[in-house]
Amino acid sequence: MTKQLTAQKIRSRLFTLLAGGALALVCVVVILTFRGPPRLPILTPEDFDAARQAWRDNKPESYEITVKVTGRQPGIYHVQVQNGIAESASLDGRPLRNRRTLGTWAVNGMFETIRLDLVNNAEHGHLMLGADFDPQLGFPSRYERIEIRTGAHDALQWEVIEFKTEENG
Repeated sequence: MTKQLTAQKIRSRLFTLLAGGALALVCVVVILTFRGPPRLPILTPEDFDAARQAWRDNKPESYEITVKVTGRQPGIYHVQVQNGIAESASLDGRPLRNRRTLGTWAVNGMFETIRLDLVNNAEHGHLMLGADFDPQLGFPSRYERIEIRTGAHDALQWEVIEFKTEENG
């Protein structure tokens, strides 16, 4: 009986050790997944308001912006804004035709997307948001949105890879 009890204890401890090792491995994978490259500064409503005000105070009326988007719907967006209105836009070199979507990747559209994410997060608390803003003009130069749900996460990132005005050509 003692040998059988000892064998059970050994199996139990071995199982516990293996289960603990598996759990540790899962934790490492989760940490590496969420850490990845250095994250952007956590976005606060105050940072957002300050950046949007800087944009309102300093924005050029006409500009071209190119934005690289990664995540579920990756692509390169290019938008031309004339006199404050998005006149043309393309995704991976293909023109966008729907007037409603032309301004989505112009700076005002980007600010609206971020504003909606902040409101959604305040209500439901399931997003991790990070952003960098252009120090001179205030536009969102990099943005990251990670939606945390039970058993999954969904991420969207964008980075302005080119911003041209008549002044900087």
